[in-house]
Amino acid sequence: MSIKDKIKDKITECMKSGAGFERDILRTVLGEIQSLETRQGKITDEECEKVFVKFKQGVEQIVLVLKDLPRHEWDTSVLAKMDKEISIYNEFIPETMSAESIADNMVYHCVHFSAVLKAPSDGAATGIAMKLIKQESDIFGKVNGKDVAEAVKIFRKRYNENI
Repeated sequence: MSIKDKIKDKITECMKSGAGFERDILRTVLGEIQSLETRQGKITDEECEKVFVKFKQGVEQIVLVLKDLPRHEWDTSVLAKMDKEISIYNEFIPETMSAESIADNMVYHCVHFSAVLKAPSDGAATGIAMKLIKQESDIFGKVNGKDVAEAVKIFRKRYNENI
């Protein structure tokens, strides 16, 4: 079942249970996905996940701004709603390995990742690591590019410390 179909099913479930807040959030995301499809044609589940990530990052930015303001300028219930909204987005965003876990797996499978150590820069090493991680997707699963970049730095630092 595609993510788009899962969203539609969840919206129907929300309508039946009276979860209006969640229904409205999902309708907004679905609208964005449908707009993307209108512009680009058929989109993949990965592109749908990116829409959820974009919405989640927007809410997280608002939370950061609110936390910098004095408490009397906003209601604490706003943060509770935003936490709920983030949890709705998280239901549709697959979990990824942390940078530390990626680095640990790279160390464990060092034979395959020796090219990462030989790369002239962290940027080149990250490109190599991404290619190798895709080949080893049964071990690594889905990963975030920023986490891989951080893992490469950790991996190269660990190796250089052990020389």
